[in-house]
Amino acid sequence: MRILTPLTYKSMDTTFSPWLPDHQHTFQCIKDLVTSADCLVNIDHNNIGDNKIFVTCDASDWRTGTMLSYGLT
Repeated sequence: MRILTPLTYKSMDTTFSPWLPDHQHTFQCIKDLVTSADCLVNIDHNNIGDNKIFVTCDASDWRTGTMLSYGLT
């Protein structure tokens, strides 16, 4: 995602960089990952069992991210 981060800077309002093949490839990889079966799971709220729902957050100099996960501790 690092290659896409500069496209979110406020300076892009005045001088938007061209969309390059590397940008498209990175975007497509992210899209494929977050829409894959490995990433998307239905939670059965009526039968949660011993599972728990977690919200995890992290930040770095490059980005902030969050993740919703489901499973055992």
